[in-house]
Amino acid sequence: MDNKSIGKKIREYRKKSNLTLEKFAELLELSPTHIGNIERGNKVPTLQTFIKITNILNVSSDILLSDNLNSKKEIKLIEISNILDELPNNEKDRVLDLFFSILDNSKKYISIDKE
Repeated sequence: MDNKSIGKKIREYRKKSNLTLEKFAELLELSPTHIGNIERGNKVPTLQTFIKITNILNVSSDILLSDNLNSKKEIKLIEISNILDELPNNEKDRVLDLFFSILDNSKKYISIDKE
């Protein structure tokens, strides 16, 4: 298991939640030093702490564990969906237009390669 990857994702989602290390530690009822060790991958959270982390950060465990799971593609799709959900509608439309434009161009190149 890649503890550094899990810790990195925990830190990423903590920062996205605008939580300082100290506030996050307080919510978890742990010391900031301990949380810092988890975020650096030096310590592994207990299952109880891991569940608290996911609940406080409002993120699913599969996203935090994604680099350790076989279903990385599905996890990335969930992450993309979560990002899109946070965007205002006009920005969401722009991102989706760009995405579909890239897909259309990719299909053109794929069909050229097959000929």
